[in-house]
Amino acid sequence: MANALYVNYKNLFLGGGVGAARPDMDSNDIKCVLTDHGGDTPVVATDQDLADISAGTIDTSPNMAGAAIAGGAIDYDNFTFTAVAGVQSESLNWYNDSVGDILILYMDTATGLPVTPNGGDINVLLNVAGLYGFI
Repeated sequence: MANALYVNYKNLFLGGGVGAARPDMDSNDIKCVLTDHGGDTPVVATDQDLADISAGTIDTSPNMAGAAIAGGAIDYDNFTFTAVAGVQSESLNWYNDSVGDILILYMDTATGLPVTPNGGDINVLLNVAGLYGFI
């Protein structure tokens, strides 16, 4: 699969979708999960909230910080998954922790993916074009 916005998330921005109110990417609590596809492979066309992929969750990030919206994209500060143990993980999945755990973005084509945790930190360096700038 390629990096993509979840369909339900896109529908929320158009006034439809399943879940709570439209997510606010710079004021809501946005987090990222490191996901093992052996536990659960995300499906951007049908998965709607974190519960839909929780069987594959290896670790969860802190809230994203440093939100900046420009040029049709949102950017956050780089972040770290701390002391991660577990099996190989194939994707990063962003979700809105403030509004119904709505899945936002699926990413499996990034430098360093897949990654096999070894008990150390996993640093995530975000694209300078922002989270939507590469889709």
